[in-house]
Amino acid sequence: MRDHRTTTTTAHLARRRPRRGLALATAAGLVAALLGAVVVAPAHAADGVTVRVGDTGFATTGTWQVSAATDPDGAPTRYTTALDARATWTFVAPEGGVYRLEAAIPDVANSDPAASYTAAGGSGAPVTRIVDQTATRGTWAVIGAVELAAGQQATLSITRAASGTGTNTRAGSARLVPDTEIEVPPPGETGLPYSETWSGGTAGWTPLSGSLASWSVEGGEVDAVTIDNLTANAGSYVRPTAAIALPETYRIRTSVRLDEIGSNGTLSLLTDVLAPYSHVAQNLAVQFGSAGVKIAKPNSKLTVCSGASPVELGEWFQLELTRANGILAVRVNSELVASVATDAAGGTIALGAYRVDARFGGIGVEELDTAPADHPATAAGCTWTPSTGAGAAQPVIINQTGYDLGGPKRFTAPHALDGETFEVVDAADAVVYSGTVTSQVGDFSGFDPASTGPFRILVHGTAGEGESYEFGIGANWTERVSYHNAVAFMTDVRCFFGELTGRRLDGTDPECMRGLGWRDSHQMSFELPALVDLYLANPSAIEAIRMPDAVYEGLEYPTAGDAPEIARLIAWGAEIYLRGQYDNTLVKEQLASFLWAYPELSEWIPERLYTDVREYLFPIWTKPTYSRYQWHDYTAHTADLTQVYTQLGTGKGDFPIGHSIIPNLRMWQVAEREARPDADVYRAAAIAQAAWIIDNVDVADPLVTKGQRQAEYHLMTSLATLGAMVPAGDRPAGLGAFAERWADVAIERSANMWDFHRYSDDRWTIPSFTGGGAGEDPNESGNLLGFPAAALAAATLIGDEATNARLGEIAQAQIDNIFGRNPTGRAAQYRIADPELAFEGLDLGWFSEYQGGYGLLQGAHGVFDGSPKNGHYPFNPGVANIGHTEGWVTFTTAWLESLAWRAYTSTEVSIDASTVAADGRVGVTLRAPLNMDAAGGNTGEVLVSVDGAEPTALTVTQTGVNALDYTAMLDVASLGATEGDTVTVSYGLGSFTRSATFTVTAEGEEPGGPGEEQPPTTVPPIVDPADADASLELDAGHFRLADGRLIADLGAAAAGKWFFAVVHSDPVALGWFRADATGRVVVPVPAGLPAGGHTLQLYDASGALVAWGAFTIAAAPGDADLAATGVPLGAASLAVLLAGGAILSGLILRRRRHLSA
Repeated sequence: MRDHRTTTTTAHLARRRPRRGLALATAAGLVAALLGAVVVAPAHAADGVTVRVGDTGFATTGTWQVSAATDPDGAPTRYTTALDARATWTFVAPEGGVYRLEAAIPDVANSDPAASYTAAGGSGAPVTRIVDQTATRGTWAVIGAVELAAGQQATLSITRAASGTGTNTRAGSARLVPDTEIEVPPPGETGLPYSETWSGGTAGWTPLSGSLASWSVEGGEVDAVTIDNLTANAGSYVRPTAAIALPETYRIRTSVRLDEIGSNGTLSLLTDVLAPYSHVAQNLAVQFGSAGVKIAKPNSKLTVCSGASPVELGEWFQLELTRANGILAVRVNSELVASVATDAAGGTIALGAYRVDARFGGIGVEELDTAPADHPATAAGCTWTPSTGAGAAQPVIINQTGYDLGGPKRFTAPHALDGETFEVVDAADAVVYSGTVTSQVGDFSGFDPASTGPFRILVHGTAGEGESYEFGIGANWTERVSYHNAVAFMTDVRCFFGELTGRRLDGTDPECMRGLGWRDSHQMSFELPALVDLYLANPSAIEAIRMPDAVYEGLEYPTAGDAPEIARLIAWGAEIYLRGQYDNTLVKEQLASFLWAYPELSEWIPERLYTDVREYLFPIWTKPTYSRYQWHDYTAHTADLTQVYTQLGTGKGDFPIGHSIIPNLRMWQVAEREARPDADVYRAAAIAQAAWIIDNVDVADPLVTKGQRQAEYHLMTSLATLGAMVPAGDRPAGLGAFAERWADVAIERSANMWDFHRYSDDRWTIPSFTGGGAGEDPNESGNLLGFPAAALAAATLIGDEATNARLGEIAQAQIDNIFGRNPTGRAAQYRIADPELAFEGLDLGWFSEYQGGYGLLQGAHGVFDGSPKNGHYPFNPGVANIGHTEGWVTFTTAWLESLAWRAYTSTEVSIDASTVAADGRVGVTLRAPLNMDAAGGNTGEVLVSVDGAEPTALTVTQTGVNALDYTAMLDVASLGATEGDTVTVSYGLGSFTRSATFTVTAEGEEPGGPGEEQPPTTVPPIVDPADADASLELDAGHFRLADGRLIADLGAAAAGKWFFAVVHSDPVALGWFRADATGRVVVPVPAGLPAGGHTLQLYDASGALVAWGAFTIAAAPGDADLAATGVPLGAASLAVLLAGGAILSGLILRRRRHLSA
């Protein structure tokens, strides 16, 4: 079975000991992998043994009908619709060797989409493959491999896996073909991996006790086998018919629901059931009843332990059994419930029910190579106790993964009263920050420690003493734990698992049901623009993500071998949309993002793809009809993208408001680049659409905000992008006022203990809608994930600092919600136990995950499975697992957009002087989310351009471990710039560009130069540090020592103003320094400053002390008194003096074309 996982490259902080191990692929995930393993064999095979229908080696059981159809060799075939029917082909090896077993698939349309074949014989393990006989019609399918001695037998068998499909299971010829290259499954792994999705009913099960008829299969939220024997006098137990030999180390996973328990009733999962099989001998039973959980060895005999469990009647829960090192660990919803010693390994599994009404969902069993890292070392018995999270007497509910240095940091204490105190403590239990709770919220945003933790929050109040899970605080924490998972998810969930050869591009392939380029993607998933935006907003970090093991096969436009994963994903989507001739409104507009961004991707993606997409897209842009492809297309519309759309879409997110604005803006710039005469048509269409929205859309209507579900972000990101790309004089009137109205509504609806973006005044989450999944409680993870993009985009159109600050808090709160700060106390991801797939640091994951589904997301990185429902709010943790749970690529693309806008709005570029001599040097500082390796040493690239010429790249280096800033010294002479030139330093691409400039002056001039506004000539009275106002102290997010420079961020209000700098303890007056356009003041550390603690004070032009910050000078190696940093002061001390940083003379690292901003 091919492993489609990618390799983790992002470094994690070692902030807590590992507590979790590898997760097993679910039943649906195993089936998906088996489907992907089916290979079409050559039409003709030499030197093999063929057995045809009617030959001596062919036998059947059950009812088979003679068919008029023939197989690929023209031989006769038969068909069946009976679940108990089986056909078997028996072969005798003519000589010893390795053989592959192949089945002929008749060329008939209404054939079984999930026929179950099993190949067995020789020394290898039996292999079962699910084959879509319709998709493979008229071919030979490779089922498995065997190694045989001369004269030894092998068999191939077929059974019908599902009833009621309206198709026929067909049997033609089969053959045994010599093959020296095929891999034979090793012995000792018989039957694993095993999966049961119940698509075939109960035909694959055999009773141990009672009747198989007691069990039946039902569809619904989870496809499941159900039993109701509440009044029975005896239990019913069943085992898989397929041979299973459990190894020493394995994991079993299933989903379970107990609806009612009768007198002494129990629901059981038996493991290590040894032959001769019995439900009361040679097994280990995990049982759930009215008293909780019980472990028996065997069932109904010796009770090993019993205790409480988190199982709630009527609620689905995920049950995991992991055996390793002689210990069986039992987990419910990721929480360890019991650990017991095991006996001899081997045998099979079984399900049992006595006087219960219950259900088992899909079942997966897989061997593990090693014991999971979190596997119990000793058998502690049944040890579960209620969580210290949402169910505690004094819950302290946090973002479990961690918080960003310099960003909002808030938690919720639902039972705390106003004024009750909280403390942040470190690993040694030392108090490092304290505060009080207001309206059930604790805010510790002012805490920006040098250490990344771990930390905990303690709350003291009348409800009791509360304690949070551990968490960390670090530079770009959210991005560091998210970027790799986001990109890897997009790689994992591609249609066909990346194998494009021979696939149907119409959403009907079993590995791409209702999908285009990504599984279950539909037309409203917006993969291409989301991927493009993520890359353009933070190119250095995203370009560094490489996944060389990811499969990209069957491409007509292959990318370069060294292409970053983001480029491969963008090319993948563009090629599939082109080859599929997809003309749906929302799909064709995605291709505009590919064309627009292509110059930034051209070194990796062939120009031929760009040309072919361009020639396809422009002619159909205004085409009003569409036919390929769409699902959940609930909003009637035509596909001419230059029209003004007045439709508002639905809660499915099928037709987002403003969706055509950015595509038209990008087509405008592509058309200008291509010198097309129709360029202004697209620009005018974008402006007209924005004007209609401003004049007609009521932001107080929940339908146009949260009611858009994951598509809510389109409205404000579209308007903000227009604001960035279109000159002020051409923008529609009222753009800023519209953003302010939108912000007012968002702020009003987020005034609650969770800072949660509510649907309306009388409802928390989105209501039911067509295609919503589960009645009154559809899943809205995508809305939480996409809202930060909307809020941060809106802030770029609003000039009010208080409004923007609150929008930033609310944006972060939705991310906090995803990672556990919500009424359930659970993170949105279910598979937190798998370190390869999980987000770092999560303590309590979502209740369950959706089994199967069109997305086949089991085993994918970073899946967002669920979110709290309306019934959970404002704080009802006992409600448990209600509503619909299912991850979706469309949710993750909303997250990609939020990550893009987080990067854009947090990026700052600054230059240490506004004028620099042609032979001078100047310091460049970039602040961007680049801290992907928590150990430090991260780098990025800024682009340097002289008077708009082709830019060159300059590497900037992180100023220290956990630092936010990246610096370099720019040698102006290396640019070839002359007096009067303007040099622009930028980061980000296209409309996500941030930049700063300086003017080149004559050689020999000081930085700042003549003609600059001169500093004040007065010297303010110096305040003793002991008397300084404590409220003026700058925190770590606004003050730092880097490369011999003291950097103080005073905010936008300080931009361009002069500040007098004094360093204590012995006062050293350094003179006047001018803040740059961002309000940043850079002051050199004076040479000779002794090692130890010091203070920088900044005074404004009136002589008032306005800010101060503490810093420490490290001692030079071997001398406790000699400072390890510091630079001499000269005449330049009255301007911005440059210190530290590496001087790069050879700037040109890579040249490429660039977008217009």
